[in-house]
Amino acid sequence: EAPADPFDEVSATVESELGQPLDELFMEFSAEPIASGSIGQVHMARLLSGERVVVKVRHTGIEETVVKDLDVLTGLAVLAERIEELAIYRPRQIVAEIGRSLKRELDFGREERNLQLFVAQYDTARVRIPAPYSDLCTARVLTMEYIEGTKIRDALECEPGTFDLELVAQRGAELYLEMIFD
Repeated sequence: EAPADPFDEVSATVESELGQPLDELFMEFSAEPIASGSIGQVHMARLLSGERVVVKVRHTGIEETVVKDLDVLTGLAVLAERIEELAIYRPRQIVAEIGRSLKRELDFGREERNLQLFVAQYDTARVRIPAPYSDLCTARVLTMEYIEGTKIRDALECEPGTFDLELVAQRGAELYLEMIFD
């Protein structure tokens, strides 16, 4: 529920990253995001070939915000290490790890590579992973297949018998364990 960037900023980012005007890249591109989080927002779109996709666009200025926030956290960690009771938790190392993790999250290219890996390893009849469109992906823009689905919380409110929630939970747990152990 993070605030969304204005559409003119979103379209400028997409056009700058992909090197073409929006209408030359997509048949349709929704001005209203379907979701917005701390790092980016997601828009529905349709490729020139007619396929429905979602386009995740990194928020304008988020990199600078993350750097500033990490600077503040680093300063606080230095102070915290002066307190004997807190020093044992190694605050600077914790902040450094948070920083590495956040910087990885900012790179949609990494997310694209993960999607490719997941599609290759886990996209089966029992689970669907959205495939990325690599020619429409950069570090700041991620375009992927749109997959119609139902959120678990919405499934809970459906008529009994509409979904086999036990099977959904079983498949989810199996996939999770498979990812960990394989």
